Amino acid sequence: RNRATGSRCRTGPGSNGKLAAMPAALPLIEFPTEPLDWSALFRARLPVHVEVGAGKGKFLIRAADSDRGANWVGLERRWSTLALAVERIAKRGLTNALMVRCDAGEVVRRLISPGTVAAFHVYYPDPWWKDRHRKRRIFAPAFVADVARGLAQGGELRAEVDPAAKRDR
Repeated sequence: RNRATGSRCRTGPGSNGKLAAMPAALPLIEFPTEPLDWSALFRARLPVHVEVGAGKGKFLIRAADSDRGANWVGLERRWSTLALAVERIAKRGLTNALMVRCDAGEVVRRLISPGTVAAFHVYYPDPWWKDRHRKRRIFAPAFVADVARGLAQGGELRAEVDPAAKRDR
């Protein structure tokens, strides 16, 4: 469920029960199935930045804290790292940041409306260097096309990859 109706969150593997003491409305959406409605998820209508593979939320939280003129969304699959990001966002009281537990490729492909994202951020994705894992790499032609579809006019894709991973591709 989304933030507008109350987020659904439970303690999960690796969370050590940390989220049990957090408020009922956590900055978390778990496995969404319907398109993300930015106006329902955020109080202020501001440009939306999406970080793919947000992990523990270090970049996302720093960016949301320093740039209150934008709404920040982190996409992450792993509960153990995502739980830390949710806890940090809640403790700082950031109303312009939230995390989405999901398959980022699926969300970008199916649940982000065309032309609604000011910037996508992808920093140091897993290189999946073995040939048999090639299909798991985030930077595939289909993903780039999905990002382009989701970007607003003048939007940006900001990315950085590990130099060794870039060389090996």
